[in-house]
Amino acid sequence: MKNAQISVPWLVRMKPGALERLGLYLARSCLAPVALFHSNGLSQSILDVALQSLRDHSIALALLHEVNEASVEEAVRLLGAVPPSCKALVGAGGGKALDVAKYTAFLAGLPYFAVPTSLSNDGFCSPQASLTLEGKRRSLPTGLPDAVVVDLAVCHQAPLTLWHSGVGDLASKFTAVADWTLAFHLRGVPVNDLAALMSDASVFQFMANPVSDEQGIRLLATALMLNGVAMEIAGSSRPASGSEHLISHALDMTGARQRLHGLQTGTAAYRSI
Repeated sequence: MKNAQISVPWLVRMKPGALERLGLYLARSCLAPVALFHSNGLSQSILDVALQSLRDHSIALALLHEVNEASVEEAVRLLGAVPPSCKALVGAGGGKALDVAKYTAFLAGLPYFAVPTSLSNDGFCSPQASLTLEGKRRSLPTGLPDAVVVDLAVCHQAPLTLWHSGVGDLASKFTAVADWTLAFHLRGVPVNDLAALMSDASVFQFMANPVSDEQGIRLLATALMLNGVAMEIAGSSRPASGSEHLISHALDMTGARQRLHGLQTGTAAYRSI
């Protein structure tokens, strides 16, 4: 392994009411106008808060798009729709919208603000985008978001099953790091100790308060974000993805009904332990 420079989020806000300050965060960085991609089915009240915040801080909206399809083809199409004057791209909502926004921003070379409204997995701050290409699921390199804005009050309102999914995805880091260590002993796969330590520590940090109150949501958001940073440090998904993720991918391909990623990886990790 060689030393390398990595880019990590330069703005992280995790607190109640953070969404109401989204425009302020963009204004402080002189990022206007912006494109905003949001999830299909995102609560209109949540979207209205984000749009009002942009207006309150004179952030012009270059493009507003509802994401219905998480594909490379959709991201490339949207790349052509983003005006040249656009200074940043904001993704708000769930995983599909965030992945499309992240990949479009990567292709456009624009700063990317991740604004998750639930914490169902670590994808909101990972250096990859999970998209389909010609109908087949792919993990494509993107780099980490430039900014992460997590409104704890909004995430607290999300369905409880999404919380369980986030906890499951976090718990799967136990087997991911164990598999990484096993790969080192059996195949000589290099282990980045800092990335492995960060991944392990994020799980134990959350265990200090594993309930869905405000503090628990903050800990889960922080832990999932740090797993994304660990992947960036390692230059691979090893700190956060092991055999439990392979089981989840197999379930996606063979199962009659697709289930939440974190529920599958968490269950697979439990079975592996």
